[in-house]
Amino acid sequence: MVAMYSLVNRFDYSPAEKSYIIWAVAIGTILGTFPINYFYIKYGARWPFFISGVMSVSSTAFIPLAAHLGLPYLLFSRFVQ
Repeated sequence: MVAMYSLVNRFDYSPAEKSYIIWAVAIGTILGTFPINYFYIKYGARWPFFISGVMSVSSTAFIPLAAHLGLPYLLFSRFVQ
């Protein structure tokens, strides 16, 4: 006996949701410029860029779980990324 399974994409986002996911990165980059610039001037380049890298790696690693949890979590993760 052979079972037939339908292939359904679990993460089927609407065009509007896809644009939100893309825009979350852009908005995070624009807003993240201000605190990074402040900490760069105050502490030098090493620590602000290190912290930014750790945040980027963490949020990137969190994306599969965030996508599973729902769109708001995915948007937040993309914003931090």
